[in-house]
Amino acid sequence: SILIMNPQNGEIYAMANVPEFNLNEPFVLNYDAGTDMDAAKKQELLNQMWRNPCINDTYEPGSTFKMLTVLEYMKENPNTWQDYVYNCNGSYQNGDYTIKCYHGTAHGAQNLIQAFANSCNAFYASLGMELDIDQFGQLCNKMLFNTSLPTDLQASKSSFVLGKSDGSSAIMATSIGQGQ
Repeated sequence: SILIMNPQNGEIYAMANVPEFNLNEPFVLNYDAGTDMDAAKKQELLNQMWRNPCINDTYEPGSTFKMLTVLEYMKENPNTWQDYVYNCNGSYQNGDYTIKCYHGTAHGAQNLIQAFANSCNAFYASLGMELDIDQFGQLCNKMLFNTSLPTDLQASKSSFVLGKSDGSSAIMATSIGQGQ
């Protein structure tokens, strides 16, 4: 989904969802009548089909959140952040959990600038494991997570729920923008 809007007044200029569907041929209505699908399930599928995910769904921030991960690392390591290098082999594993780079791409030796340019998931997962989770939460709160936005426009409240008791899988997923 993509949405292009005026942030000043919320006016929507364009939006698109892929894959799209032909409203004249809804699959639910053509669903084989001989199946065990009850009316409630059929209605649920029909409602899903007619939804506009561009404006009705919420998504993880994805790689845009990596800016906060690197910002927190820089705040915690003001004199040495330039020295952080991770050798990406296409994934990062901690315990039983693995974060993979897109298509398993091995980026090789990555510093913060290179990893940002390559959106290297393995780098950011490893970087996230270095962070003080309480300080990371404080930074996200300063960036207006867990609060309503100061605008009259209707917006969903973003949340940051990572805590010290969360395991490495939650830390790694959050560090690349895929966590809770």
